[in-house]
Amino acid sequence: MPVTLTADEIESVREIVGDKTYSTIESLVGELNDAQKTATKADVVTWNVVRDKHLKVKGGRDGVDLDNERKRKAVIKRVRQRLQLPVSGGLSRIPVGAYYDCEA
Repeated sequence: MPVTLTADEIESVREIVGDKTYSTIESLVGELNDAQKTATKADVVTWNVVRDKHLKVKGGRDGVDLDNERKRKAVIKRVRQRLQLPVSGGLSRIPVGAYYDCEA
């Protein structure tokens, strides 16, 4: 049976990747295979747990690591890679050229 994401899960994916529209994300998710959709569903579950939590605790000597920011960034990176979107975030660089016509 094919794996599908619900409308709420697609909306969460849209939130995870940022500035895309729902229809764009729905289309990108539709291109994923079942294994990728299953992984995306798992990332949505993780995202929903950590997205609004601002806890950062690190223990020493192989202790506990409850850094939710790190978890959020990992989910964003995985989902963006899966959807073949740029991972760097931030602004895209657009090459700009100039043409000068100088007459002597």
